[in-house]
Amino acid sequence: MAAVEDTTESGREAGADSPRRDPDQIAQEIEQTRAELAGSIDAIADRVNPKSLLAEYGPQLAKVGAALAAFMLVTVVVRRRRRR
Repeated sequence: MAAVEDTTESGREAGADSPRRDPDQIAQEIEQTRAELAGSIDAIADRVNPKSLLAEYGPQLAKVGAALAAFMLVTVVVRRRRRR
């Protein structure tokens, strides 16, 4: 079985021209990235939360609903008058 070489994106062997990274530093970077991702996911979840959407757009939806109800009422009244 042939050994697999560990190479970087540039095709050089890992560690050939770059200093070795400290495992503790790598673990710290991973934890930092996880925390940032968790914050992003929480922010997205808050934006699409139905309660948040209702609080933000509720008054606008109420106005649109009232306008739609008024339009439907006028349409029904006009049609009934035309049938007579």
